[in-house]
Amino acid sequence: MPLQWKLKHIKADGNCFYRAIYHSSINTDNFLLLLQKLKIPYTNQLNTEEWFIESVKNKLAELILTGKDNKISKQYYNNLKRIYNEDKESYKLILQGFSSWTLKEFKNIPTDLKTFRKIYAKFVATKNIWVSELEVELLKSLLEPEIIIKILHKKPKKRDKFDKKTMYLINDSEIHYNILVKSKV
Repeated sequence: MPLQWKLKHIKADGNCFYRAIYHSSINTDNFLLLLQKLKIPYTNQLNTEEWFIESVKNKLAELILTGKDNKISKQYYNNLKRIYNEDKESYKLILQGFSSWTLKEFKNIPTDLKTFRKIYAKFVATKNIWVSELEVELLKSLLEPEIIIKILHKKPKKRDKFDKKTMYLINDSEIHYNILVKSKV
């Protein structure tokens, strides 16, 4: 019989992706493994949603800043720089798909990768700033294959099969994340 699920709504405050990861990791029993994979120290006193969001955002920012991000920031920078040099109008359109802060900060592409990383890391570590694809891709790359994050863009049918250890996030509006949680049958 397929695993039963229900939609759990996540608070919308600019941190919904990280809140979704927090709640989904608990629901799938991946919480401690996730912290271990990210090398985030854990103690019972600190197990709060706000602590988790700050810790994960700071860890991702640190990895971007130091370039220990599986070459993801380098790929983003090189692609954006190439597009900027080839077609500035296309570059502007692409930035509109990123978080709102990028329009101002990257109006002109930074001259070097170090500056790009410094600017990007600063905003990743800032609370209540929408998640970017770079952060999503980085987090997934750090957790896989032990922890799988699947982002669905529409609600699944009840008959769809799910793995109980996979973290399912719903991003059906393209601006907010909710999660699927196991339901008691």
